[in-house]
Amino acid sequence: PFVRRLIGWTLAIPATIYRLNTSLKLIFGPEKPPADFAIRGGGILSLKPQNFITASSDLTQARDSMPNIEEGYSKMATPIHVLYGREDRILSCKLNGEDLVQRIPGVQLTLVSGGHMLPVTQVERTLQFVEEAAGKATGLAS
Repeated sequence: PFVRRLIGWTLAIPATIYRLNTSLKLIFGPEKPPADFAIRGGGILSLKPQNFITASSDLTQARDSMPNIEEGYSKMATPIHVLYGREDRILSCKLNGEDLVQRIPGVQLTLVSGGHMLPVTQVERTLQFVEEAAGKATGLAS
């Protein structure tokens, strides 16, 4: 935790700025980040030390906590709808999308061509997905 805070308050932000274009290509790929993502999309908010500290803490704890979380998947009763980009470069489409259908009974998976940032790069498609999922969950589907 001390080293994480030290890096967060000293090196993390300059390092993020230094590799910004490379990071955006990875996060948004294969789609392009919007030109106004930093301000209008809130991307500049990632340049806060606490964001690095929290995200790195989450990543270090994920290995230990994910098995317990995944164990509960089969007991989930809430309707689950997942929109996933086939070309996601951050999270595996197979592991986190396609395989989810076998791990969670009744999950509804929608795969589309695109990457990790669908709500930003495909606003209309994401809105349509949310409206359809909410309609099915409430019985108000058109």
